[in-house]
Amino acid sequence: MKPQNILLKEGTPKITDWGMSRLVTDHKMTTIGLSLPFAAPEQFSKTFGEKDEQTDIWQLGVLFYYLITGNLLFSGNNYNEYAEKITTKNINKSLKNKKKSVNIIPIIKKCVQKDKKNRYRSINQFQNDMKKITDKIS
Repeated sequence: MKPQNILLKEGTPKITDWGMSRLVTDHKMTTIGLSLPFAAPEQFSKTFGEKDEQTDIWQLGVLFYYLITGNLLFSGNNYNEYAEKITTKNINKSLKNKKKSVNIIPIIKKCVQKDKKNRYRSINQFQNDMKKITDKIS
């Protein structure tokens, strides 16, 4: 998932990324394609496990980080640079002092954990935490 995969229809966001859209519509756990800035560790190395629903959750966390900060969580010039940074860089260091949306930072951090055991297990868990934040705002 990346910003280009989100379209607006009458003000409602529509997900066009096949991996996430399948999860939302029929709960299949697949991810298709690789967009380097949004790729999850498991897309570079099986050391991090297989690609599944949690891969899309990683990408959603990177997307939220981008929307809040205007910056990508990781940068690089080629596949190898992205692979090295995404599989080794300390994510917590990258998220410090982002005061624009303090409430969402724990959600982003949970989405982008290298160890999938520490990520959201499902999009429903993610949605529940997001709902808690939006309920506080409204």
